Amino acid sequence: MREKLIYAILTLLFLTLSVDGYLLFKGRIPYSNSLYRVATGAPIVSMDGVVLFYGGKIGEEVNEEDLVQFRLSDNGIALYKSKGIPDGIPKTPPYIYLKQENEVYEYTYPKPFFTVG
Repeated sequence: MREKLIYAILTLLFLTLSVDGYLLFKGRIPYSNSLYRVATGAPIVSMDGVVLFYGGKIGEEVNEEDLVQFRLSDNGIALYKSKGIPDGIPKTPPYIYLKQENEVYEYTYPKPFFTVG
């Protein structure tokens, strides 16, 4: 009985990790990233109908003076980019920041790891 429970838990863990990996390679947001975002209290941010990949809270690595607002999210939240990135190049900056109260959150636009064809 105990062995069956262990096998069932291991099978469930393997399936969960497989689905998470599949979503990550396809350029979608994996479940683990959503759980990480919820655990840290960061909001869901979408841009052009695509949910952004959450990168974590930024401490003192980025000064708020080095961030410039570049657009609003689909939800109407102000999004920021680093000051040195020119407008329009690239279409989406490598890192997108969100300032909320005393916290700065980092997001990236999800991209597939590789494309075939």
